[in-house]
Amino acid sequence: MFNDCVKNSHPVLLLIALLPVLLLSGSSYEKIDRHALDTPPGVENSIESLAEYLTRPCQNDREKIRAIFRWITANITYDTQAYFVGAPQRQSENILEDRTAVCDGFSTLIERLGKTAGLNIEKISGYAKGVRYQIGDRFSDNFNHAWNAVRIGGHWELIDATWGAGYIDESGQFIREFDDYFFLTDPEDLIYTHFPEEIRWQLLARPVSLQEFESMPFLKPAYFYHGLKMKSHTQGVIQTEDRLVVTLKNPYKAQLTARLMNNNQYQDRRHILIQYQPYETQIQILFPEKGIYTLRIFVQKQNETGDYLWAMDYLVNAKTEKSNPYGFPEIYRSFNHHNVRLVSPVIGQLKKNTAARFDFIIPGAVETFIIQGDTWTPMNRDQNRFTKTYTTLSGDLEIGARFSEIPKLDILLKYLVK
Repeated sequence: MFNDCVKNSHPVLLLIALLPVLLLSGSSYEKIDRHALDTPPGVENSIESLAEYLTRPCQNDREKIRAIFRWITANITYDTQAYFVGAPQRQSENILEDRTAVCDGFSTLIERLGKTAGLNIEKISGYAKGVRYQIGDRFSDNFNHAWNAVRIGGHWELIDATWGAGYIDESGQFIREFDDYFFLTDPEDLIYTHFPEEIRWQLLARPVSLQEFESMPFLKPAYFYHGLKMKSHTQGVIQTEDRLVVTLKNPYKAQLTARLMNNNQYQDRRHILIQYQPYETQIQILFPEKGIYTLRIFVQKQNETGDYLWAMDYLVNAKTEKSNPYGFPEIYRSFNHHNVRLVSPVIGQLKKNTAARFDFIIPGAVETFIIQGDTWTPMNRDQNRFTKTYTTLSGDLEIGARFSEIPKLDILLKYLVK
């Protein structure tokens, strides 16, 4: 029944590690978490003794469910063998002994512990966009996941201890990695990955249909952690011609990167250009040829140098016969560092001896040059906008700029000239 109940695994990308975000919801749970993580083995033999110990220091229902959630995510291992062979579920007493379960076992155990501790808690069955899910998939078989709802302060809240405990990697191994996102998750966010059998457990003022659920973009916890919001495209499947511009609201000025996939193969990075505007980010795509593509977007905090995190997927149908084999110009690190906007030309390969209009918005630049070999041609400046109609010569063409705080020339991007 529950044959796809682990969250989506993390494909390895060049210089991108896709581990879940390790963010706790603040120091309010620090003491409760430590109490749960320090549980002595002697009280872990029965539901009753474990529930009594976990909730002993708790002052309210929120702390009770937090202690139970944190113990389960730290001590129960996802049963990959049962997952892959479809073995029957264990009863919760056996889970305490074996310390392994799939999602039905996780949700049953948290329900039993919660009810023993006096909580109003329910198990939910439904569909989830888990490890085998790909953007655009449809759900027509049996329900594939289970999670829980708990009543706190007169309101129902949603939790998923299975996905909070970790994930299955590409080799089929369970990786324990606590993800606090799945504790009391906002229903408006969880609906992008969890669709309950009973509509009431959506906890939404306007419930969505299964068809709507299937058509949504595939959003990961990192999308919500970094405050991203869809602006230009709110549906998961996009119909377009040879190019596309996706705009996301980006209030925290997070750094984005993206990859284009076709037939599970990553396309050259030149086909994607990311440009920043105040509090939003544009992702421009030039499709190399007609086809069905996955647009995968990654995010990290501004000025961080660590790993980017998988944030979301779109499915794009590029229908045109027109192709863009060369993509955008080659973008250098300084381009994004200075929040440069490329207006034209957007195609990365130019024809020799042909007039082209160069147009860039370069905040903070004091002068900008078109550079080919030993020829430096200054561009016209109007505040932050630099323009020039230029007839191309032989050899690669670069755009360089000087900034008031940096006397040296920064090379921003490069065009091929054929």
